[in-house]
Order: sequence, then C-alpha cells, then structure tokens
Amino acid sequence: MKKRLVLILSILGIVFIGVIIAIVMMSYFGGKLDKESKAYVDNIVPSVFGRWDASKMMQNASPEFLATIKSPQDRARLEDLFKACYERLGMLKQYNGSEGDATVYHEIGKGKTVYADYTARGTFEKGQAKIVMRIIRKDNKWQIYSFNVISPVLLNTALPKKQASPETPKKEDTSKKASDMKTVTGVEYTAMKRRDPFIPLIVKAEAKPKSLIPIESYDVSEFKLIAILWDKTKYYAVITLPDGKSYTIREGIKLGLHGGKVYKITKDSVIIREHLRDYKGVLSPKDTILKLRREEEG
Repeated sequence: MKKRLVLILSILGIVFIGVIIAIVMMSYFGGKLDKESKAYVDNIVPSVFGRWDASKMMQNASPEFLATIKSPQDRARLEDLFKACYERLGMLKQYNGSEGDATVYHEIGKGKTVYADYTARGTFEKGQAKIVMRIIRKDNKWQIYSFNVISPVLLNTALPKKQASPETPKKEDTSKKASDMKTVTGVEYTAMKRRDPFIPLIVKAEAKPKSLIPIESYDVSEFKLIAILWDKTKYYAVITLPDGKSYTIREGIKLGLHGGKVYKITKDSVIIREHLRDYKGVLSPKDTILKLRREEEG
C-alpha cells in the first residue's frame, strides 16, 4: 500500500513539474510571440485586405484554411467575397493598427498549439472596418487561420434573396416585404466552415463548428478547476474538460462555446466572462466562477 502511494505521488509530482516547466516557458516566450504575431498582422492586413487580394490571401493561408478550398468553385467563392468587400468598402486609405495577443496552448501529454487572435482597424474609401483574425504558427511561420470583416457599411447594405441576372435586369419592386431581404452584417471565411458572405453572422451555440482547440468546444460550466500556479508575476490555472484532458490557461485566453475569456485568476478561483444575449436581444456580460476545492489546492 505504501509503495503504491509513493508511486502515485511520484506520478503526480512529475505531472506538476511538467506543468510548471510549461508555464515558465509560456511566460518567457509569450512576449516574443506577441511581438511576432502583431508584426505579422500589421503587415498582412494592409497587403491582403487593404487591396482585397484573394491571391495574396491564399499565399498566406494555413493548411487548415487551404483544406477548405477543394475546387475551382471554392476558389471562386473566396474571390467573390473579396470582390464584394471591394465594391462596398473600396481600398484601404489608412491603417489604424491592431490589438491582440498570442497564446501558447498546451495539451498535457500531447504538445502545444501556438495561435493569436487580433482585431485590426482601418479607414477605407467608403467607410470604417475592422478585420478580426485568428492566425496560427506552423513551422516557425505565422499563417491565416480565419478572418471576419465587420463594417457599418456592410451592416447598412441590403440585398434581395434572389438577384436578377445581368442580362435580364428586373425593375425594383418597392413593395417587397422586409422578410424578403437579407441584411449584410459582415463577411467571414474560416478554416472551420465556409459560409455565404451575405448571411448575417448569427450562429446558434448548438450549430457552432468544431473549434481549433478543445477548450472552445465545451460550455464553461463543464470545466473543472484542479490547480492554481504562481510564477512570481501572475497566476495560471489548470483545468480539465469533459474529455478528461487537462489544459493550462492564463488571463485573457479565449474559451467556451460563446467566445468567453478568462477575466481573472486568483489564488483559488478563475472568473470566465462571456457576453450573451437575453430574450430581448440585449447583450450583457455573464461571469462564471470556477472554484478550487480545498483538497486540490497546491
């Protein structure tokens, strides 16, 4: 019995040391990755989205993104999306910078994924727009994983569900009901799914596509907090998912089905903040607190 207890403690000690090493490395390399990823975004946004260059987009796309371009029709779809943005926004006149950071995502026993989420803003010929991007680091090279173009110019544009062909233009029917129109709120193209750029960006949680990482594929209420760690500058936390796997997280990381973020980590809890709509459609913050049980405190 005593030997078994020693073996269990030894295994737990090895796992704990592994987590500590991962956190130290994350802290050390985090600043470098933030600088690299921001420099990449600040270069790629003007060159790709400033000119709406679909070819340049393909050259900088990740393997996951390219896997969705399986036919000439898929390529034409992407080009049509860029053409639609050009027609409604025009060329980039002034780039206003980006905000975001990189995340080293460790899956204990499997390895790591390095990605970054950024929001870039710019002034185009016909209005303001922001580009929400996720980039991923592959073989020491940053690549585009997904993007979303959001602009008031697109928000105020309405298109009929069925458009007449250029050869047979139809006279505008002003008696059409509002239900016969679609409002363009933005355009999105992601390695996780392909979509019609003229469909409003409203996705129900149950229809959410599989994410790049597992911690964005479960509801936050399903997470279990098993450890809090301190590296003399900030707290990190270790959580387990319903699949039984453990992950190291820090403040600011995205997680959960509804785009939540780790708002704060204390010595005995993790606060996750999500923004959800109520039955009236009003967006409001919701905090979920994961508490560390006494027997799990280290």
